[in-house]
Amino acid sequence: MRTKLSSLLLKSIIKHHSRPCINHFNYSHLWNRIQHHSQTLKNFGIQPKDRIVVQTNIKTIDHVAMIIAAWDYNAVVASVSSDPHPSIVPKIKPTITMDSFGSITKHETSNDKKIILQTEHHDENDPCLILFTSGSTADPKGVILTHKNIVSNLQMIQTLYKDNITTKDRSFSILPWHHCYGLVCELLYMIKSGAHIVVPKNFQNPIEELKWSRPTLLFTVPKMLERIQKSPWNTKHTGRFLKYYLFGDQLRMMSVGGSNCSSAIIEHFDERFQIPIYQGFGMTETSPMIALNSPYAQKIGSVGKPLSDVKIKIDRDEQILVRSPSLMLGYLDKIDETNTIKTCLPNIEGWFPTGDKGYMDNEGYLFIKGRVKHEYKLSNGKYVNPGYLESLLLSSSNFDQVLVIPSDNMDYNVCLVYTKLSAYDAFQEVQKICQGKIEKYEIPRKVFLLQTPFTVDNGLLSMKLEPKRQEILKVWKNLIF
Repeated sequence: MRTKLSSLLLKSIIKHHSRPCINHFNYSHLWNRIQHHSQTLKNFGIQPKDRIVVQTNIKTIDHVAMIIAAWDYNAVVASVSSDPHPSIVPKIKPTITMDSFGSITKHETSNDKKIILQTEHHDENDPCLILFTSGSTADPKGVILTHKNIVSNLQMIQTLYKDNITTKDRSFSILPWHHCYGLVCELLYMIKSGAHIVVPKNFQNPIEELKWSRPTLLFTVPKMLERIQKSPWNTKHTGRFLKYYLFGDQLRMMSVGGSNCSSAIIEHFDERFQIPIYQGFGMTETSPMIALNSPYAQKIGSVGKPLSDVKIKIDRDEQILVRSPSLMLGYLDKIDETNTIKTCLPNIEGWFPTGDKGYMDNEGYLFIKGRVKHEYKLSNGKYVNPGYLESLLLSSSNFDQVLVIPSDNMDYNVCLVYTKLSAYDAFQEVQKICQGKIEKYEIPRKVFLLQTPFTVDNGLLSMKLEPKRQEILKVWKNLIF
């Protein structure tokens, strides 16, 4: 094997043994916990390609140690939340299940718990990780990633960021580790860099702890930044005071991903707080990063330039197609009776379709226009990409949530908003924002006020805090049409 993921991480753990790793634990403590869990796996008779489920919403050093120990055994880790979608766990067929505190449940073993490849020897193309997509447009899909997939993505990020993230850095970890962005871009990259990760004690309200952790880096999602921008505090206090009050005195940059972040938010943080935000574009299937802005190459409004070994093509329908060494092995449900992956990748002439529309400018920066699946055609024959319209409307501090859908007869657009404005004022605000910025047929003709917001708890937001369009349409179409 040329590069095994666990070898890359263990090398850094040994090198930085005396430095802080996760909360008050240093890297030598992580090393000891990995050895402990390695012995546990040996006692359970774990074999290469056995599947181990780490099922939790709580982030601990044992969580990390078990994952690395499993990879060192060449086992396959499935990282899922403590309350996963009902379709998820039956697909995995694990050998053992572990929670964040090291409690292990053993399952009946059989050959159908291994993912079988065409070769029997261990190499960089062996599977090591199963992650599930957020399920914002359909049931979550199990994505199978290999050692090579993840290592190549980490190395491409390193090539772009150079020595910009070092042992002196500290992140405040608010992203879930069962999603690719939080697991690879934050947790694994920080360990690879010998940096320090602070995990909040109160996962329900981590903002209260953020400033006390004094992070230098923050990996986040657009929704969190939107809430800060639209907070009443933002108009009552100076940027300098708010920066210290919210983030402490050492925050020097943020990384934002998971969904599209508007230029207005990035410009706001840069101008008001002097905090640069570097937006990227990726997906679970690409381990995850495809393109990324950085301190060395940044264009606000774009998602950056493609990573060094990533090839991008825009097809005639404006869909972004990708080739990359970090492209997944395949989907968990594309496996036959013997558990051999029968369909490696859905592809168009060797290119992986991302499902996103976009374009490249003449300097090589990638811009995202919205999801192909979300696009619809009005009765006038014109296509609408609601994601772009929603991003435009969310630039208003008066709107907390926005969803654009077609009218029942597909003649015009309708807008659902969560706001403190009256219905009349909300309609006027929509018209004012849209005038001159989009085509006349795209401007919503009707605006409806949401009485309660979309949330993860009511099933209308995904774990990435994106609206679940199909679920929302089921609820709202009967009420408003």
